[in-house]
Amino acid sequence: MSYSIYTNEYLGFTDTETVSYFDGATTTTGVTARMVEPEEKELAMYENAGISEENATLILFTATLSSKIPKAPGKITLADSSTWYIIDVKKQRFGTQYRCLCRKGV
Repeated sequence: MSYSIYTNEYLGFTDTETVSYFDGATTTTGVTARMVEPEEKELAMYENAGISEENATLILFTATLSSKIPKAPGKITLADSSTWYIIDVKKQRFGTQYRCLCRKGV
């Protein structure tokens, strides 16, 4: 079965924005992302780590990442210039998306 049909799935969402991703060495611009509420199980993994800052999950779409693979402690900068630091990343939707649990930067 070919999963290529999911590659451009991000084009169907109306709640996306263009962000940049910094991996510690280079910045990738033009990345498409969706901000969603973190799942309880995501937050529970880090409950004992003292993470109490504002958290969000940002879904980054592989087709717009220029072959980059997001990882902690990467930084995502939104269109409004707010920054989010990656805590954890999970690949999903047959490798076409990365679900990034993030904490808001100051």
